[in-house]
Amino acid sequence: MIGARRTTAPMLLIAAGAVALILRQANVQIDEHEIWSEEAARLERSGELLPYTRGSIRDALDRTLVEDREAYHVTFSYRDFRRGHPVGIVTHAASVALLEPVSLVTTLEFAEDWASALVELTPGDLYRMRQGQGLQLPLDGLPKSMTPDGRARTLAVPASEQQDLDLAGRAGDLGFYIGRLLRLTKDETKALLRAHEDQDRVEKSYLQLVAELRENSRNRDRKSNAGDDPSETNVQVELRELREFVASSMLDLDTLAARMGHVADPGNRPCIKLVADLEMWRRSIENAAARKLFEEAAHFTPGRLEANTLLDSFELDWIALFMRWDRARLQTWAQNTRASWLGGWRGSYALPRLLAELRQSAQPAPTVERACSLFSTMWYLDEDLSQALDGAPAPLDQRMGLAVFGDLRSIFMAEVPGALRPGDGRLPWAEFTKLAEDGDPASGSFDGSRMVVARGPAPEGSQSWLDVEARLTEAARAGQATTRAARWTHHMDPKRADYRSRDILLELASEVCDSWEASFQELVAGVLIDARAAAD
Repeated sequence: MIGARRTTAPMLLIAAGAVALILRQANVQIDEHEIWSEEAARLERSGELLPYTRGSIRDALDRTLVEDREAYHVTFSYRDFRRGHPVGIVTHAASVALLEPVSLVTTLEFAEDWASALVELTPGDLYRMRQGQGLQLPLDGLPKSMTPDGRARTLAVPASEQQDLDLAGRAGDLGFYIGRLLRLTKDETKALLRAHEDQDRVEKSYLQLVAELRENSRNRDRKSNAGDDPSETNVQVELRELREFVASSMLDLDTLAARMGHVADPGNRPCIKLVADLEMWRRSIENAAARKLFEEAAHFTPGRLEANTLLDSFELDWIALFMRWDRARLQTWAQNTRASWLGGWRGSYALPRLLAELRQSAQPAPTVERACSLFSTMWYLDEDLSQALDGAPAPLDQRMGLAVFGDLRSIFMAEVPGALRPGDGRLPWAEFTKLAEDGDPASGSFDGSRMVVARGPAPEGSQSWLDVEARLTEAARAGQATTRAARWTHHMDPKRADYRSRDILLELASEVCDSWEASFQELVAGVLIDARAAAD
């Protein structure tokens, strides 16, 4: 009883509040509807984007200084291109079917024929591919460099490679691309999902299966369109529309290329240069993927080694198998990776930052010890480079390790005879540190010419020694400082440095690093030869 007395009043208050709220809502919705609808209408806003035209600005001689021009910003999504544009679809479908990369530029020439060949595949073909039994795909326009006879290839994959190649996934990808070419709806996709299990449909082409699914709607369309050819079968209509879809999509690429300013060569399509740019971007993605695979296995970037040393010292067939590359493509990747490391990571990232740290600590000129300690960290592990960028490079014998030799023992599964240590005296920069430790008076000021210890061929991607000497000769004729020591001293001095100093010092530092790189690569090649012999 006591509990009921305590809860009765609150419950009555809640019920009364609810009734009042309902009555108020009814009043607003019914009695005051017109009032609030007018208020809502007043709050509505509409607008449009008005183009801003400033007009031309001319000088006193009636020369145009500034004028309005239309500008376009194009955002490219390769995933959408691969899944939605016929050129991307056919290229990747052919790559999946042939188990090797196919060029976008090659596809342009044969896109319609390849699309027709792909939709002629059957659910049984994809099922046999999934089981590793091979796939016969006639691509009439395929260059002979890709296939023995230029027309067809039968792909039979050894059982040992089937799991690594993920044939089930590749067969699914191929079915996806075929569906994209035929522009299947969700219902049509579901209807074809289990076609390989149906004895009546397993050996029918996807083109024929789709034509049967669309037969009723196609017949209705024919009755309404008097101009259609009545002699065409549904399969012929589907094939014609597929080829028209591919052709019109390539015309769209031509229009886009023309608007982007790509000028076609005589006899070529305007979109060839545009597609060639896309192909370069695509190959860069492949190169990055292969580089990542190598880094995960070896724990250093492959660009740290010259291309020939990399290819001769490491078994890279597994990368070629995974990426479906031939030997020529693998060699191109090794060269591109090397050039990217020299010109990108070393030349554009690490060296400019180390040089800035050297200039900041130069009073008034850097010492050999300081320059050597900073520049040499590019050949060591990331932790050593980070310490140098923080202004505190560790002595050679206290560094974490050389990047290339960090995990060689586990890679070759054997002891590596003659492996280089962080403070190894054979390293090209070690002798300069020793000079500083011994108090050699000649080591007090930094002289770039003394640190160029090898005058052999320039490393891949670097400037040749002849080019460097030619520029020095021209500078001498112009009365400028030409000795390396004089140039270092002049441009390191903040009172005498000018807007060119950064680039000139970077050029001088690159010459030193190129010299060290040549000697280092010679040492590495010898050690890796011994390592392979020990592993064998």
